[in-house]
Amino acid sequence: MITDAPEKYWRRLGYGIVAFVSEIPAPSMNGLYVFRHDVDVQEVRTLLMEVSQAGFPFCLQARPALRGAFAKVADELGMAPDEDVPLMVLDDPTALRGAAQTDGLTVRLLAPGEQAIHEDLLAAGFEMPSDTAHAIMELIAGARGLRAFVGEVAGTGFTTAVTLPSTDASVGVFNVATPPEHRRRGYGAAITASAVLDGLDHGATFAWLQSSVSGYPVYQRLGFRVVESWPVWVAAPTTSATTAHPAN
Repeated sequence: MITDAPEKYWRRLGYGIVAFVSEIPAPSMNGLYVFRHDVDVQEVRTLLMEVSQAGFPFCLQARPALRGAFAKVADELGMAPDEDVPLMVLDDPTALRGAAQTDGLTVRLLAPGEQAIHEDLLAAGFEMPSDTAHAIMELIAGARGLRAFVGEVAGTGFTTAVTLPSTDASVGVFNVATPPEHRRRGYGAAITASAVLDGLDHGATFAWLQSSVSGYPVYQRLGFRVVESWPVWVAAPTTSATTAHPAN
């Protein structure tokens, strides 16, 4: 996902750690993700300080067993605890095909040059500025295997999502977004189900995502189950920051 990113994006890799700055003013788009239990706490502190110096809102997300160790580090940097983020996986597609069929909604793969359709729905769905949505897509547009989907009613986009394949034969689901006026009609479930089925059809053996609070019951009904709930800390908001979480 990082290989073809713009030069302003930087990434540092440590043992079980990914630190990154995208210059997108949303905490989830800058920070640290910690994937292993036995990481060096001092290395995490050092990398967080480097991220903080970039001047953008940032986050720390970690495995649940690290909550106690990292709470102190986050507090030292003026970060506040946020809602835990459930990491969910789906390996049984039984419920997907029914959910993908929603009266009046047609899901299709976006063609090259249609990126703005996803951006507009992402901005409306997450209630973020349009330039933030554009920056997110510019960041990931060159990622190998990226597929973007739109759900349309009578040719008008009502919902959207993107997927990325992983090296472990999985497919990750991101940017599931439905504007407020189109919710509670099954569109979010339909676009997610269609995106996952597409990934399975292209060789993935399971799907995964990080769920928002509002998306959790939708994903649960589709068959996703929680593997872990990751603690999250975010930098104190600034006057130019947005608290949007462009994921799910």
